[in-house]
Amino acid sequence: MEKNPRTRVPVDGSQAAERALGQALERAARTKSRLILLCITAGFPTKPSSVNAP
Repeated sequence: MEKNPRTRVPVDGSQAAERALGQALERAARTKSRLILLCITAGFPTKPSSVNAP
């Protein structure tokens, strides 16, 4: 993998934190959707007020 000096941006604390937060949010979203999918396949209603899927 070659290093491109133009795309290599020095990462300061806020950028690193922002990226970490973004990754954490993505991971949480994936985990949550997987949990919801698990609940649906297991037959548990994720939201009582929502219409049950056939």
